[in-house]
Amino acid sequence: MAKRRQKQVDSSRQVAEKRNAPGMLAG
Repeated sequence: MAKRRQKQVDSSRQVAEKRNAPGMLAG
């Protein structure tokens, strides 16, 4: 279960980074 939770965290983190990338580039 720990691995599964870690996977969810990694995927959500990637999504957040992709979402923030455009803002950081524009900033």
